[in-house]
Amino acid sequence: MSQPHVTIIQAQSPENNIPISTSEKIEFSLIHLVYKQAALGLLTSFFCSTVIFIGLFHHVSELALLTWYGFTIVVTLLRTLLITVYFKQEKKEERIRFWKSAFIFGAALGGISWGLTGCLFFPEANSIQQTLVVLILAGTAAGAVPILAGILWAAIVFLTTALFPLIITLLYMKNDINVLFDMTVFVYFSYLIALSLQTHKILKSSVGLQFEKLALLHNLSEAKDQLQDINARLEAAATHDPLTKVANRNLFITKLEAAAKKTKDSKKMLALLYIDLDNFKMVNDIYGHHIGDQLLLVLVERLSNICKKEDLIARLGGDEFTIILENIINPYDVAKICKRICHSVATLVEVNGIKIKITASIGISIFPIDSQDVDQLLSIADKAMYYVKERGGNNYRFNVELLTE
Repeated sequence: MSQPHVTIIQAQSPENNIPISTSEKIEFSLIHLVYKQAALGLLTSFFCSTVIFIGLFHHVSELALLTWYGFTIVVTLLRTLLITVYFKQEKKEERIRFWKSAFIFGAALGGISWGLTGCLFFPEANSIQQTLVVLILAGTAAGAVPILAGILWAAIVFLTTALFPLIITLLYMKNDINVLFDMTVFVYFSYLIALSLQTHKILKSSVGLQFEKLALLHNLSEAKDQLQDINARLEAAATHDPLTKVANRNLFITKLEAAAKKTKDSKKMLALLYIDLDNFKMVNDIYGHHIGDQLLLVLVERLSNICKKEDLIARLGGDEFTIILENIINPYDVAKICKRICHSVATLVEVNGIKIKITASIGISIFPIDSQDVDQLLSIADKAMYYVKERGGNNYRFNVELLTE
């Protein structure tokens, strides 16, 4: 028997956040599948009931036939209403037991409707009409198996209430042929029960496999996200300073080369600031490296507030920093920024209750005026910074070839 195709319906967690187990999710998917298929089954069943009603009219008790047909209509309407209400509910997964029990009850009513044809009309009908009743009853029972098997007890209850009245009726009809016929119907009933069990098992296995597939895809997606996160962290560790999170020397050189090429093509200028904190070693020696680290974090934040988003701040090591300023039109604009940096760094810093005042020495080189070689550009800015530091710090200086004192 080919394995049925089942569409997974993901059950959402109830508002009280009680987790839904995998078995409950599988059960809910099977219940949803049965409700989804039930409308077609009801339509077919009602059509067959109408065929029997027309075929037996004037040949059996009309009152009994009308009563039975009326009962069938009511049952069909009630089951249709149940299906309609089910699909209008938003949180069906919170009442799995209710929807399952309601459908089983509806299947029992449907089975009783068909069972009545066996005990009420079969004895009164002629052989041709009996054949019609049995064929339609057998076909309806067989067709119910794939539709109802998702809810196993619905299938069992329907088959029992639909076929057993006929089995009992044939048993009490004193006729050798009917006895043989009775045995055949009983074997057919047993076969359908076994088929329902097997179909339910296949459906449950199919849903379970799909949930496992979804879980595997979810795990793979999580693993992919974790891998991307790890790669991002590794890349950040390779290109950024672990303490201050600004660019490290490697990323600085890469960005400087790219910025120099971009500036050369745009016919504008680029400024490289080489910053060294004055007497920072004394802070570490007196207060400890942990205080020095906190001080660096405060100063980097201040630098970030002064610079633009597109400007690159890098820590070359210890207390040495560089800043790349692009799209420079006038070198004197760089001087204004350096004044702000000197003033911001020199502003009193309080770290863990300790008040610290520190200053900065800044050397400046301009691309392409000072040089078009990035290594030489860095060297020029470094020398300009030491020139400031040797004269007391807390100041900035351009390359002597650009501006005279």
